Amino acid sequence: MRKAILAVLAGVLALTPGPAAAEPPAAAEPTELRGTVLETREANTYTYVRLDTGGDSVWAAVPTTPVKVGDVVNLHQAMPMTDFYSPTFHEVFEYLYLATSLRVIGDAEDAAALSLREHCGSQAEPGAKIDVSGIEPAEGGKTVQEIWSRRQELAGSVVRVRGRVVKCTSGVMGRNWLHLRDGSGAQGEGDELTITTDAVATVGSLVLVSGTVAVDKDFGYGYRYDLLIEGASVSVE
Repeated sequence: MRKAILAVLAGVLALTPGPAAAEPPAAAEPTELRGTVLETREANTYTYVRLDTGGDSVWAAVPTTPVKVGDVVNLHQAMPMTDFYSPTFHEVFEYLYLATSLRVIGDAEDAAALSLREHCGSQAEPGAKIDVSGIEPAEGGKTVQEIWSRRQELAGSVVRVRGRVVKCTSGVMGRNWLHLRDGSGAQGEGDELTITTDAVATVGSLVLVSGTVAVDKDFGYGYRYDLLIEGASVSVE
């Protein structure tokens, strides 16, 4: 879904030239982008903003959102686009960011929530291993390996499972995605669960999860899962 939204944005947006901007990440992967608004432009159903991200100026575009010069904003799922051709201006732009949404950071509560969402998106350092040894199964619950091996039987039922968060991505298709391990399965063979939830948890946290088992879930656009735990409640222990 995320890729579909960004693809639609890319197909219809047209940006006017702006000041030189900082070079985006080499890998074309969506990212969080935060900065102070230096300039805004409205066109059709989109808002364009030029941001000061800490000494550099970057252009980004989002679906129409109220925003003004001086606002500190966070752009969610911002995709760097290179050699973007604007048919309106008959011009190729070296790069710009297409984002799914923009949030004005208006007060301490917003800033705290933003910090938590960004932390949710954090991951362990490359090559680092998160210790999943010695994790006791939840009372009345199941292990990761057991849920995998019995997934067809458990489909549609609510399960409880305890494990450590090894990855967390926020705000994709309107939910947060936790990846959970408990050391019960052989690596690469039923050793990790993917959880969808409104909650967040930092990588490395020990959590207790309760959610509904879903199998053979296909969201389209390449997002297909043999097993998910959906709509989960998450308690950090």
